[in-house]
Amino acid sequence: MYLNLISIGLLLLAILTVWIYKRQYRTKLPPGPWHIPFIGNPWELTADPDLRKSLRRLHKQYGDIYRLYMGPKLAVVISGYEAIKEVFVKRGGEFSDRPDSLVTNFIGEKQGLVSSSGELWKEHRKFALTTLRNFGFGKTSLEGKIQTEVSILLSEIATQHEQPFNIKHIVQTSVSNVINAMAFGEHFNHDDPRFAKIMKMIDENMENIGSNNVVAFFPFLRYLPGDLFRVKKKR
Repeated sequence: MYLNLISIGLLLLAILTVWIYKRQYRTKLPPGPWHIPFIGNPWELTADPDLRKSLRRLHKQYGDIYRLYMGPKLAVVISGYEAIKEVFVKRGGEFSDRPDSLVTNFIGEKQGLVSSSGELWKEHRKFALTTLRNFGFGKTSLEGKIQTEVSILLSEIATQHEQPFNIKHIVQTSVSNVINAMAFGEHFNHDDPRFAKIMKMIDENMENIGSNNVVAFFPFLRYLPGDLFRVKKKR
């Protein structure tokens, strides 16, 4: 009985695969490696620990524009200077929309610069750029703030007495302080406990983004009991 069920399942999978490939041919998708329905072709991206090498290999095999499937979701990869320039510079308005995903729909709620599209994105972008310019972004007045923070950064590095250390926290604090000085007119010391707490929360948030990449391609996983992929922590 179980063998019959397995055989039926494999037959249905084969039929579905043929249907998907015929559909791809009709829709004139770019070339790309074969994939398993609903699973995609993750082996293409994990063939090498360095993702860049995997993408370069696919670029060499399929050309400047090729397709990949991340789970059931289609992704079109663009490589090469001319192809990238054509898409993002010459025809940027046609390719500016954000795809439906966990980040844009559930987490970002289709708001802000990262998650919005169309006219709403243009409105948010215009507001952000105008506001930043009013605070000195792109002006010589910002240069003094940057130079001040660079001096503090070098002083913090000097306290390590030429011993190996993780520079992440120092650089992160220095860059954030430039933004703080521009937006809030306030500078935080590198050992300020309040600022350290904020930086820790940002780091945790970025780690959560990495942990729920699977949910981005298989959205139904976020309905599982508990919060295995830490999706709810981002709201």
